[in-house]
Amino acid sequence: MDVVGEFLGYDQDVAISHSFRRHHPGWVPVVTRIHRPTCARQAANLGVVQEHVWARVRDRLPHDPALSFVDRVPVPVCRCGRARRCSRFRGEAASGYDQGRTTVFSGVRSHLRACGPGMVAALPCAPANASDRELAPELVEGATGQVRGDRNDGHPLLREQLAPAGIACCAPYRKRQDAPDPVGSHRLRRLRWRSETVAAPCVERYHRKRLWARDAWHLTGRMLRQVLSHTLAVFLCLAHGHAPLHFAQLLA
Repeated sequence: MDVVGEFLGYDQDVAISHSFRRHHPGWVPVVTRIHRPTCARQAANLGVVQEHVWARVRDRLPHDPALSFVDRVPVPVCRCGRARRCSRFRGEAASGYDQGRTTVFSGVRSHLRACGPGMVAALPCAPANASDRELAPELVEGATGQVRGDRNDGHPLLREQLAPAGIACCAPYRKRQDAPDPVGSHRLRRLRWRSETVAAPCVERYHRKRLWARDAWHLTGRMLRQVLSHTLAVFLCLAHGHAPLHFAQLLA
């Protein structure tokens, strides 16, 4: 229910339970006899199982671990004007800058590492003001070869940190005037579309920027079922001969 509901765009537990109760009671008969809070607790408790299934499906997908793309998705908790009075994720949320909306937000940031043909390989979450170098070891765990990112990943200290693990961090320099190879930096910037095409369904279909959870426990469960739904959708697209990220063709 959670995986299918997230794929259909229902970003709340109550919407998922109501949808199955109204349209598909024969698939899950027990959904007509339990209350919404029970569904929400059971969905959050299944996080460990969802993580295990995600790892199994991820290993079965054909991908190249020697080439990865990293990106970040801001997840606002509340407006910055209400950050001091907001009790949600207190001590875990922080203020950060959203480059897409060119505004400051209060919340967390979802870090994403994707491998071709569009599979999400890692999805750690951290406060919005966390440094990219702090998340780098967890984000690139299991990766080899090249890891391509944006200008935030072009810091020389980050490259030195990943070099002992045999990982080459390929990213444009933070400042264009400091780039020793401006042409190469421009090419790397153009290759960023691959990570954008993977992050776009997470924001549009799975509503990653809408945070309905009130604590880290429910947030972790929701993120795991989203990434499981995304990975299963890629798996089904490849199994039916579709492009890996053409999710709409699965419903046609």
